[in-house]
Amino acid sequence: MRPARGNHPERHGDLVWHADAGRGGVRALAYAPDGGTLYAVTGAGRVQAWDAGTRAGRELFRVDGVDYLAVAVNPVTHDLLVHARSNSTICGYWAWRPGLGRLVNPPHGRPWPDPDLTGGFNWISDDVLSMSETTAMAFDAVGKAIYCLKPGGDRVVREQYTGPAARPSRGFDRLVQAAVRLAGTPDGRRIAVATARGTVVVWDTAADELVAQVKLAGGTRPTAIALSSLGTLAVALADELRFYDADTGTLTAAAVTARPMTHVAVSPASDAVVTADGSAAITVWDAAGRVSSRFDWKVGRVRALAFAPDGLTCAVGGTARPFAVFDV
Repeated sequence: MRPARGNHPERHGDLVWHADAGRGGVRALAYAPDGGTLYAVTGAGRVQAWDAGTRAGRELFRVDGVDYLAVAVNPVTHDLLVHARSNSTICGYWAWRPGLGRLVNPPHGRPWPDPDLTGGFNWISDDVLSMSETTAMAFDAVGKAIYCLKPGGDRVVREQYTGPAARPSRGFDRLVQAAVRLAGTPDGRRIAVATARGTVVVWDTAADELVAQVKLAGGTRPTAIALSSLGTLAVALADELRFYDADTGTLTAAAVTARPMTHVAVSPASDAVVTADGSAAITVWDAAGRVSSRFDWKVGRVRALAFAPDGLTCAVGGTARPFAVFDV
């Protein structure tokens, strides 16, 4: 069911607001947990914060590069964590803490040593993969650990973010070998990992245990996945979009797609799913796998999707300067 709209007057599918992110377009989007701020990372490496009420934007900091870009928001501290390739060779992390209004170095529990420093920090680890490229990130439920998808090692690495954080069990490492996609719920309670072997694993981060495992026919490799707190798992394949019950791994709906999906986002508060296929268009689906609507918000080739926490609106950005927020 669609949630009640309350004071949200826009009709289904209306453009709510439009803004210019600047040179390079938008590479990543993420909402703060309270929905009051929309974060955007541009193709020029500018990290911006946009007020969802006033629609005013400001630059927070810059990263040295946007190769292997990944973003995540801590559900407890509300930190914005950005990973990017720094100086074309070094991969770094940048953590912005809204309460302090500055960059911090969470693993060491101290503020950023130099506000003007452009290079990101790296975790101290005996695993060389911790300092390599990351293409997706997801926090755990208590905000003390971060799961990082490492394409170079085809695996998911769990790193300490603040305070002590135990590593996942060996069962997790075994299930997610040859990992190719990672998604998490906004509250950090669950993550989903897709592998090149044609499986999708749903993992409970608090209990550190398997919730469900989906086995795709013929070992199909997913092109994108998304997971909602309401228990919907969306899996995009080469020519198909599938919906699963994340609690049981049961297929609930499927739809044939004309092109492979490159991005998928699931509403945290309703059954709506938004997809992009590498073009300028996006598609909105319902839980039965039916197309609700299609839009072209003139953002260029779509590279980022993000639902607001209330599920009423979705942000979309791409290769063009503007990004859009529309009523779902």
